[in-house]
Amino acid sequence: MMGITEWIHNWQKKGWKTAGKKQVLNQNLWRELLAVTEEVKSAGWRIEWKYVEGHAGHKLNERADEIATSFADGINPALYDGPKDKYK
Repeated sequence: MMGITEWIHNWQKKGWKTAGKKQVLNQNLWRELLAVTEEVKSAGWRIEWKYVEGHAGHKLNERADEIATSFADGINPALYDGPKDKYK
């Protein structure tokens, strides 16, 4: 959350470098997120960022992590396509 609420402004000022003078990772995604947030704000909407703890034993959160990790490893996981209340 601090990345989008605080750090991103310093990254921009420093040419997308971190406090440790390294390139910001996933810079393309940060830039896109910043563009979207600026567009939303200019339309008069307010964004409220909230921290959501990951890997906290929430069944669907754990499954999302498993899916993302599988794709990152080049594995196509079996995906469920149906209503949430029927997911096992």
